[in-house]
Amino acid sequence: MLMIGSTEIQADADKPRYVRYHAVIGYQFDPGGRIRFTRPDGKSFQVRVNAGGIRSNREYDFAKPRGVYRILVFGDSQADGAFQPNELRFSELMEKRNPALEVINLALPGVGTDQQLLNFEEVGVKYEHDLVLLLPFLVNIRRNVQQTQTSIEPASGRIVVRAKPWFELITHADGSEELKLHNVPVPEQPLSVEEPGDEADATPISWLLQKFENAREKAKKSAHVRRLAYRLGPLRDVLGRTPYPEYRTPKTYEWRLMAALIRRFAQGAGKKPLVVAPLVDSWYMRFASGKDYWRRFSSLADDRIHIIDLLPHFLKLGHRAPEGYFETDSHFSDLGHVVLADAVEAELRRLHFLPR
Repeated sequence: MLMIGSTEIQADADKPRYVRYHAVIGYQFDPGGRIRFTRPDGKSFQVRVNAGGIRSNREYDFAKPRGVYRILVFGDSQADGAFQPNELRFSELMEKRNPALEVINLALPGVGTDQQLLNFEEVGVKYEHDLVLLLPFLVNIRRNVQQTQTSIEPASGRIVVRAKPWFELITHADGSEELKLHNVPVPEQPLSVEEPGDEADATPISWLLQKFENAREKAKKSAHVRRLAYRLGPLRDVLGRTPYPEYRTPKTYEWRLMAALIRRFAQGAGKKPLVVAPLVDSWYMRFASGKDYWRRFSSLADDRIHIIDLLPHFLKLGHRAPEGYFETDSHFSDLGHVVLADAVEAELRRLHFLPR
């Protein structure tokens, strides 16, 4: 299976798998796995996993090589490089530019910040490092509260619902908060299975919502709508909707949970800096709407947590900003990964974290 946000990519049944079950994280990359997929633009790409279970064309030792500055990356399919071969991802591009830099990309497709945290605690801490880079895609705020994941079995095409680990945020009488982990060990067998073409959820309301979503997606791709959006200038924030209302106030349970997960990330990093770079979808590139998310994330900044804003680097492209994503998908395109590499490198240098 391959879960990328709400998109599942089916692989040929006769190809080797590249993910496997993990009792704490839910799943992880299968060491030595290789599999070929098709991109939204029709091109094919290969995913390779090294012997250590990291999606990479090279091997990494637990001990950091002498004279090397090492960054650990955590995120979902955006950071993982959905639809890109390993060598075209932002992490590998950053490595190529600086021989004294190692960027170990431990991102996993389809996970929220909760599973990214568990991935850090179970796998990431084994690798000696200088900095932790967390790239939370905005939709992660919804994945964090989910107790199941949906994927597609490559061989059968069946829709499979599986259990996932999840954290509950408990508030004590004194106002302190605690994260309580549930569903570990994660059940290995699926909770439910639907055959291909199952229309059980096709209620009138869901049908109308899908029609609306299809129309909105079509409008987003319109060159006329795109030009109009950029002509609106400062009015874009007023007229643009906020796709994720969970970020509107700091009091929502979803945001408080997200904030607690990030603080635990910082605790695990110890004296090493945690840099958090929120990732947005193509809607923000077209309309630059909904700045609530930035107010939420920037409020977490302290001497251990550093928040960087990558959106301005994409908006410098002007009307070409949406080209940072595939035309029919919200994942970074080839151009998007180049801009992402540029943006991360520029922001880390601004913070004086990268070696000269």
